[in-house]
Amino acid sequence: MRTERVTFEADGVRLVGELHFPDADGPVAALALTGPFTGVKEQVVGTYARRMAGAGYAALAFDHRGFGESGGRRQHEDPEGKLADLRAAVGYLAGRPEVDAARIGLLGVCLGGGYAVRAAAFDPRVTAVAGVAGGYNSPAAF
Repeated sequence: MRTERVTFEADGVRLVGELHFPDADGPVAALALTGPFTGVKEQVVGTYARRMAGAGYAALAFDHRGFGESGGRRQHEDPEGKLADLRAAVGYLAGRPEVDAARIGLLGVCLGGGYAVRAAAFDPRVTAVAGVAGGYNSPAAF
C-alpha cells in the first residue's frame, strides 16, 4: 500500500487529504470517505481508508472544510459545504490515472453515512454508497 498527501478545492476552499492506494496494477475502484461530526482524516476515516486500500480500493480520507488541515471557517458544521466537499472529492478521484472513474463510491461513517447517501443521490458519477453506523438526521424520511 502507498499513501499520498493530496490537496484539492471545493468552492474555492482548499481541502487536504490522504489518498491510499492498493498494491494493484491498472485503474482501480475508488472511495471517498466521510466521517463523524468533527472527525479528521487521521481518525476514523483514515482507519477505514487504510483498510479499504488493503481490500483493493483507492481510498481518500480528507478533512472537510473547517476541520483539520483544510481551509474554511474553523469548527463550523456546514452540511451544504460537506456535500460540496464530497462532490469535489469524487471529481478529484475521477481525475486520477490510478482510478477507474466509472467505479467511484462513497463510504460514510456515523454522521458521514447521511452525507454519503445524500451526496450519492445527486451525483451520477457515484456508483456505490455505504454507511457504517450511519447517523441520519431524519430516519423516518430516509
